[in-house]
Amino acid sequence: MKQKTTIKKLNNKNIIEIDQELLDQLGIVINTQLVITTDGTTIMIAPVKDDAKKGTSEKEFEVIVDEVTKAYGPVLKKLADS
Repeated sequence: MKQKTTIKKLNNKNIIEIDQELLDQLGIVINTQLVITTDGTTIMIAPVKDDAKKGTSEKEFEVIVDEVTKAYGPVLKKLADS
């Protein structure tokens, strides 16, 4: 897969937007560590070896939040109200 993108500025950081389809192909999820290298003319971005899929996908995060809410919802509400 090939994607064209541009570098954007967000606060003091330069951001490269990557299509979700491309991230999915590589098993890259939120918090996956990446290694960025160059040969002088090309930038290469790859997941740190053995780190792909160690992050938490949005779907996995939603399941975790649902489980915590079901198990601890009333207690969390009491804490929030006090």
